[in-house]
Amino acid sequence: MFKKIIACFMAITMLLSVTAFANDTNENTYVDTLSKLGIVKGNGKGYDLDGQIKRCEAAAIIVRLLGEEDNMMMNYDPSQISYYSDIESDKWYAPYINYIANKGIINGYSDFTFRPNQYISEKSVIKMLLGVLEYKYIIDFTWSNIYEKAYEYGLLEDEVDKTKTEDNNQFTRGEAFELVRKTIETNFKDSDMTLVKKWIEDDRFSISDITEAGLDADETKTEVTNIENTNSTSVRITFNESVKGITKDNVSIIRKDTDKDLKITKVTVKDNLVTIVTGAQSALKDYEVTFESISDNYDFVTKDLKTQFKGYMPDEIESNKFLISKIEAVSKDTIKVFFTQPIGVVPTVTNFYDIYEDDTLWFDGDTNASDMYIAKLPDSDRGVIIRLTKKNYDIKKMYKLKIKGTMTNETGVKMNDGEGDSMLFPPLVLDNFELKRELTYAFNRNVVTVEFNKSLDKATAERTASFQIVDSNNNSKVGVPRLDPNNSKRVLIGMISPLDPNQTYKLNILNPIYDLEKATSLVETKIEFGVAEEASDKLEISLVEPVSNSEIRVYFNKIIAEPRITDIFISSTNDSNFSGDTVFDKLYFDKNGNQTLVTLYLNPSSKKLKDGSSYTIKATDRVKDYTGLSNGDITFDFNGNGSDKQSPMLSSGWILGKRTVKLEFDKPISGTNNDNNNYKIKYRNSDDEVKILTPSQASIFDYKYVILTMNTDLDYSKTYKIEYTMIKDFREDSFVGGSSKEDILDFAY
Repeated sequence: MFKKIIACFMAITMLLSVTAFANDTNENTYVDTLSKLGIVKGNGKGYDLDGQIKRCEAAAIIVRLLGEEDNMMMNYDPSQISYYSDIESDKWYAPYINYIANKGIINGYSDFTFRPNQYISEKSVIKMLLGVLEYKYIIDFTWSNIYEKAYEYGLLEDEVDKTKTEDNNQFTRGEAFELVRKTIETNFKDSDMTLVKKWIEDDRFSISDITEAGLDADETKTEVTNIENTNSTSVRITFNESVKGITKDNVSIIRKDTDKDLKITKVTVKDNLVTIVTGAQSALKDYEVTFESISDNYDFVTKDLKTQFKGYMPDEIESNKFLISKIEAVSKDTIKVFFTQPIGVVPTVTNFYDIYEDDTLWFDGDTNASDMYIAKLPDSDRGVIIRLTKKNYDIKKMYKLKIKGTMTNETGVKMNDGEGDSMLFPPLVLDNFELKRELTYAFNRNVVTVEFNKSLDKATAERTASFQIVDSNNNSKVGVPRLDPNNSKRVLIGMISPLDPNQTYKLNILNPIYDLEKATSLVETKIEFGVAEEASDKLEISLVEPVSNSEIRVYFNKIIAEPRITDIFISSTNDSNFSGDTVFDKLYFDKNGNQTLVTLYLNPSSKKLKDGSSYTIKATDRVKDYTGLSNGDITFDFNGNGSDKQSPMLSSGWILGKRTVKLEFDKPISGTNNDNNNYKIKYRNSDDEVKILTPSQASIFDYKYVILTMNTDLDYSKTYKIEYTMIKDFREDSFVGGSSKEDILDFAY
């Protein structure tokens, strides 16, 4: 059905051929194009390009442009009364004129005649072609501004046409045919659709038909409009049109400075968006993507399309794997390094770090260990600060921090599964700010606050000998300094005895306090401050939550110092088992987590709560807040929960690398869950048989994580499930596992 429109109709073989010119088609390719598409037809001798076009001939051209000739002829009823008095039903042009009259593209005259054999002017031809492009007469253009609007809409191209107003009544057939040819590739109103595109979409012509007619069928050349890499292993490319036929086999990416291929693992295509999953990109390095062939929705193929991008430079990486998250330059010799997972003390060892300057080793953490100072960040469990004591960064250079794969996080997991990690960072060449005290005040009688302009070294900031507070009689007042857990630039000094609001006190910093990176220090004396009337917020129990008949969670309104098992008791007035102060069997306090929560355990074989009974938790004066202040004995009443103890449940399971699995539980577990034979990792092989892997080692961290080490590599293409025979809670009570505890493990990225 490619060329419905060029079917020959008996009545019109003589159309558009009044006078013959032998060389018409040889010299006028636009006429040749229209002829091959069946828009105009000759009589074998020529097209009379110097003659004028009749109104009836124009009607036939319009119908053919619209692709309605077949439909028109099949539905034409010669007995139907014509719109115009001078159109006889047996004339070849009758169906064409009636059709376009019905569409309102060409109008007749006020005397109800059409005058089919009258020559048509230039304005009239433009009017009918604008109608084909769906512009409305009077609404989108008028007779007086038709040239100006045709230029604006892209039908006319000569600058002169913008100001032209007078009609051309001697408009030749050749000029008309050239304008018809231009119409074919002009966009419809408010659209990027053209007649060529519409013909292909409607299967009126094939792409080869269009090409053979001398038209460029691919009016929209496939081009890249945007390229971005959303992470270090993904590139997203946007095209100017929908594309298809792209697989990883016909795409290649090379790093331009080395000509090495970047591995491509997956390519997905959706409309005009192509996403390529790659191997690890080198940050800010130049890459070139080559599409060997790419097709649009019209099956036009573009060969060897190339585009470029720079390797991903992340602001911050989030991952369940142990990686570098981000690097912040602090000064000319200092950076902060953040990790994706909480760290222990290991990352403060200099041997793990090397720094490269423009790809050349610039600082070796092994050989220059004494020239690097590293400290954990006091207000983040995922970062360190690194200062070079004998080197400064160069603003004109780019630097890369490389960390060896032997570094481990707080749970013993190796950096990037033992492969190590690296990240580029631009330097900051500012001098280190001098450590200065900014404010000293006592908003209440129990705590003196000292604020500084920089984060502080925890050891010197919490050294009692660093601070001295004296009253107006020069008597020393004893206080306990603590770094504010919410602000590492602030020291809170908890006073053993309340200060007097009627006195003026002096603060002396007698021993040097260092900034976090130990670049500068401060000693200062005779700092006067006053005291407000108010007392500090008292330490209180804000909530007691009985989880079961033997597990109780106690929440405080402040961060507290680590309590002991003999610091908190339980009693009851209507449960005889708790007639006096009862000591708990176990106490769990997470020093690295929520330090306002204490979880307490009873031995349910001898002591357990009952529904309907009332109980009292008492925290003795030995329970202190983080400034060392106590509020005496504090109590909280609650109702019992008679439910049996519940098993710890697996909240997440991650495959962190080829041989590392991390399990996290929803409540504290025993440190004795480290029997590797307790855990089974299952998968199905290619024959759908269940296979079981036993870890070579199981390690417990923070009483909530289990790290499993495998003997063999895990396959990212398989689905793995974890099963454990039993699990022990923090009180050492055992809970049966089995297949009911089978969970799917997710791969960490």
